[in-house]
Amino acid sequence: MSRISEALKITEFPKEAMRFFEQVYREVEADEEAFAALTKAENGYFEGGDYDACIEKVAERVNIHRYTAEMLHLLFCVDRLKGIYKEQGYSEALLKDTMADLRYKLEECQAVHGIWGTFVFFWFKRFYECKTFKLGRLEFEKEELEFDYSADLKQGAPVINCHIPSAGPLEPELVEAAFEKAYEFYGYEGDMPIVCESWLLYPPHYELFPEPSNMRKFYDRFEVYKHWPDEKNGDAWRIFNRDDAEYSQFPQNTTLQRNFYRYLNAGNQMGNGYGIILYRPKK
Repeated sequence: MSRISEALKITEFPKEAMRFFEQVYREVEADEEAFAALTKAENGYFEGGDYDACIEKVAERVNIHRYTAEMLHLLFCVDRLKGIYKEQGYSEALLKDTMADLRYKLEECQAVHGIWGTFVFFWFKRFYECKTFKLGRLEFEKEELEFDYSADLKQGAPVINCHIPSAGPLEPELVEAAFEKAYEFYGYEGDMPIVCESWLLYPPHYELFPEPSNMRKFYDRFEVYKHWPDEKNGDAWRIFNRDDAEYSQFPQNTTLQRNFYRYLNAGNQMGNGYGIILYRPKK
């Protein structure tokens, strides 16, 4: 058992990825400078020091891709995070659910880049600061509203931001169950304001979603308060597992891919929307 073995089990990485990271970790352990850099990166990640240069040094010392080194760092940090969860009264089950996001991002990186690692390392700090938690199908975190919404809900008011991990179908029943879990987790009474920023809430995309579809049903739950185009089409990889701009070469294996293929090749831009819902359980 290595330092990252439990993290690999908690995150339920594919067996091939488990073997890969165990081998990489053994190589890091065998290199004094690499292991010292990995340890320093962990300390910096939790204590506010430098960690970026340390992760880069790990990658250079054992000749691995930066995406791999970043995921190794995150796995290495799970052990300390487990202790923090215990200190703050969070359950091991919540840790396991929340750390599943490492697996989602691992699989995205493999699909898009063919690399075991993560290409969205910036995303994870909120998880290790115990700000974001996975509660059922969705992930949630507290934040402040960025604008005046109503007389009772003005800029600076506390809201619950929800994120949509790539964890399978976005079935309405699972969304409702996640909202219910969040309502209980955050101790709400009355309406719980939920906000969401996503490409799924960009109005021009609505007609591109298959009908009927879970995507349309998710969109319909929210009031889309504002939306904006993205000239770089930065979320196209979520549909096509490609991060280039060769739209004419994108796959057309699903209805969603075919619809967005036509949309992009007609010169249209993707975008994002910001939605809000005042939620309370139906019970």
